[in-house]
Amino acid sequence: MPTECKYSVLYNNTKINGRNNQKYQIDKEENPRNWLHPADIVSVNNTKDDGEEQLWHIFTDGSKSEQGVGSGLAVFTGRVLTEQLKFKLDNKRSNTQAEQLAIVKALEVIEMQQVNHDEHRTAVIHRDSKINLDSIRSAKHHNHIIEEIRKKEVTLYKKNWNIEFKWAKAHAGIYGNEIVDRLAKEATLNYHLTYSRISKSAIKKDNRKESIRKWQSQWEETTKGAITKEIFPSVEIILAVNPNLSPNVTTIVTCHGNIRCYLHRLKIMGSPECP
Repeated sequence: MPTECKYSVLYNNTKINGRNNQKYQIDKEENPRNWLHPADIVSVNNTKDDGEEQLWHIFTDGSKSEQGVGSGLAVFTGRVLTEQLKFKLDNKRSNTQAEQLAIVKALEVIEMQQVNHDEHRTAVIHRDSKINLDSIRSAKHHNHIIEEIRKKEVTLYKKNWNIEFKWAKAHAGIYGNEIVDRLAKEATLNYHLTYSRISKSAIKKDNRKESIRKWQSQWEETTKGAITKEIFPSVEIILAVNPNLSPNVTTIVTCHGNIRCYLHRLKIMGSPECP
């Protein structure tokens, strides 16, 4: 089955809050016709210096916890903190999506800056994840949000902006990082959803949970396999143990085969007890 069809089936079968989630969009790969031409893609590189001389610095971060998923931005003009932004994502979004959304919002902030024609237009985006930069660079990644980042970079490049990325070590006492870490966590409590495209990994995870739930229900309702149930009362235990089902293991957990208790039940042996 083609990948797109496969995830569409999973997507249409997934339920959120007891309802079919067809109102949600999948964060799947964009149609190739919507990809940027390779010649138009702006190269994405880490800045080689500390970028202190640059006027604009934007710190970005994402957070996923039991409370929800959020993104945070801290905008510095020179050394002055001028703006703090936070965005809530649907709880089924991933931390990676939250970090990618933060980059999109950072590029939007840069695009809104009012600058003179002769002003130096270089902005540094600080993030604590190296994975997203690799995804933007990779020709294998074309999901919706990655393509949004690429398109916004091209738009800024045509306006003579130079966008640089810098990795900032997390939880290392960096002022901008500490701010966006807090903002991203606060965003999880915000009621307004900014991004609701569901990732393929979340769809697969939901469907696996639903399959296990149905399997457990059937396992509890069946009147067969009483001995096996005593050993494996839960489907999750079976999956966690993942036993190597050799003939001997199968014989033990089913109590069928050339063993005394089974042969005694068939009245072939006089006693079920082993010597």
